[in-house]
Amino acid sequence: MRLLFATDIHGSEVCWRKFLNARSVYEPDAMIIGGDITGKVLVPIVTRPDGSRVGLTNYGEVPISDDDHLRLFEREIADVGSYTHRMSEGEYEAAQQDERLVDAMFHQAVLDRVESWMELAAERMDDSTIPLFVSGGNDDYWEVDDVLRAASRVACPDRDVVPLGEYEMLSFGAANQTPWDCPRDMDEEDLRSIYNELEMRLSGDRPVVFNLHVPPYNTPLDEAAMLDENLRPQAGMTGAERASVGSVAVREAIEEVQPLLSLHGHVHESRASTKIGKSTALNPGSEYSQGLLRAAVVDLKGAKVRRHQFICG
Repeated sequence: MRLLFATDIHGSEVCWRKFLNARSVYEPDAMIIGGDITGKVLVPIVTRPDGSRVGLTNYGEVPISDDDHLRLFEREIADVGSYTHRMSEGEYEAAQQDERLVDAMFHQAVLDRVESWMELAAERMDDSTIPLFVSGGNDDYWEVDDVLRAASRVACPDRDVVPLGEYEMLSFGAANQTPWDCPRDMDEEDLRSIYNELEMRLSGDRPVVFNLHVPPYNTPLDEAAMLDENLRPQAGMTGAERASVGSVAVREAIEEVQPLLSLHGHVHESRASTKIGKSTALNPGSEYSQGLLRAAVVDLKGAKVRRHQFICG
């Protein structure tokens, strides 16, 4: 069985399209997105009283000359995983004074893009019976699951054990607590309790694949910049300091169950593979903001991982 696995595409329109298109190149038997599918930034496009338009980015104002330029600007913003919202200058000023209004705009933009992705998946995968699994990660609002579960061509396996050919897949997209207090951050004790619950659902007579968004603690898969109290990277004598930020509960679950394969993401810069006992654990990494899709192609045969390959394009 061949799996195509990617994660942390964070709203990138081009990465989602590349993932769907990769089906014809790698010919997988199942396709999996392992969490953090939504973006983090909303870019206002403001129409001023004189009719001129401007995009307000983190890098300054971008004058928008005409409708063709507007469509190009919106596409460029979508490809790097952010969202746009067209508004008048008065609406923009009102939003600056009302955090709840901004939050509502952002929520709607997030859900609209996920819904459009589900429609594209139905269109592009209509001629295929390959299962397509998409889960939320710790950065994703819980409401995203409602859109995923309503999709006609996508299955949301989060917090469940589902068949995967001759294997079975255990999935959960939450993470141990981060400094950013993301929607699906949890205490390690709560994660361990949920993993215990899911492990009880395993049949015991099939090889197991874990699809857990956060990587196991103290492995090459979970090394990130060490941050100070102001969330700034710390530098030492030899450069940027690194720290393990993965989950102890995930590591314990892998050590206990010994799945054939354990798939992870969350830490974009820790593209790596490792062994935990007999289990092969992978994190393909992420460069969504560059429009690059990082993924892993994994070939399974019986109770063995025959090979895996990290890809990028």
